[in-house]
Amino acid sequence: MSTACRKATVIAIHSCEIADQLPVAIKVVRVDLATETLFGRFAREAEVMEKFDHGSIAKVYGSCLNRELGYYVMELLDGGTLSDYEKAHTLSG
Repeated sequence: MSTACRKATVIAIHSCEIADQLPVAIKVVRVDLATETLFGRFAREAEVMEKFDHGSIAKVYGSCLNRELGYYVMELLDGGTLSDYEKAHTLSG
């Protein structure tokens, strides 16, 4: 991922609770920094993620995507970040 993409896309993990009282994670795109291409990718990602229904993939509950605000809300999974997991499970070869 390019530096520009990392700066424009933020994953905010909160213990926000939606109607079911479930903790959620919120992935946000900074529309002030996002290019048209990046915003389009983010919108497609949200759309595709909402279609997945698998126990190993975080369920997406909903999204808001317009030129002033871009985010989607998903299930908060236990176990830390993917980066933390990768560091703890480095393959030796």
